[in-house]
Amino acid sequence: MQGSRLLALSMAPLVKGRMDLECVALNAEHGHLRLRQSNSASSCGDKLEMLPTHADSTVCLYDNYVMTRKGEVEATLAIEARRKLQ
Repeated sequence: MQGSRLLALSMAPLVKGRMDLECVALNAEHGHLRLRQSNSASSCGDKLEMLPTHADSTVCLYDNYVMTRKGEVEATLAIEARRKLQ
């Protein structure tokens, strides 16, 4: 994950499938997560998928969306609005 370079800061991103985790901060390289429940199970090396809740920064910074299903890339979609946010 590329932290604040990838995800908008205006609304905290969600952690897919992990309602027990809350994103509390982002910096250039990392997302900082908080356990909402003390009995949550997470281990070092777990892969987490962050879901942006606001897409402006994604549209401005990237040429394509990569669409996946069950961990496999199925397609890419060109972002026609690239560099057109005002």
